[in-house]
Amino acid sequence: MENRRVLQGAPIDVAAKGELSLKLTLCACFILCQASSFVMPLIGSSLVQGFGLSEADFGYVSSAELGAIAFGSFALARFAHRIRPDLVAAAALIVMFAGNLICLLTRSTGWFVADRMAIGLAEGTLQAVVYIVAARTAQPH
Repeated sequence: MENRRVLQGAPIDVAAKGELSLKLTLCACFILCQASSFVMPLIGSSLVQGFGLSEADFGYVSSAELGAIAFGSFALARFAHRIRPDLVAAAALIVMFAGNLICLLTRSTGWFVADRMAIGLAEGTLQAVVYIVAARTAQPH
């Protein structure tokens, strides 16, 4: 059991994994994580019209999601030495995909906010995984 923990936190051999593919994957995941921060202001008017939210309510939705992103990043950083980044990243991507599908189907404001918070938590987790993998590479530059 102790050997497994050491292997999980061991540096990643960039030459064996393919340096270019690792860098591209990390960049793609990071951009995906940041997408909601850039897209949320653009879809604000649609959310206000579709759910009948006021602009102040839209601010609460955005704040809840961004707060969940921050919480996900900081919470996972605490357990960085214990995780398998590939499994955590896969779970976060599944939550993000499923959460966005649920957002399309929901008509309740409360469920929408809760769903956006779950997506934000997954985005923050994926963002932390990017940092963890970058830090574990033999040559993190």
